[in-house]
Amino acid sequence: MNPAVGPKAEALHGVMAIPRHAHADEVAAMVAYLAGPEAATLTGANLLIDGGFAP
Repeated sequence: MNPAVGPKAEALHGVMAIPRHAHADEVAAMVAYLAGPEAATLTGANLLIDGGFAP
């Protein structure tokens, strides 16, 4: 839970594939997808919503 602005934010954005923090509606869209019927066969997966920060 890093702040979107501040001294560390610019450094973090420099190493992210999408150089910004996610918006709440983007995270909510993933949650809605996982809760819906489209994800019925999705099992045992780790899904990151991190803008490409993790390697």
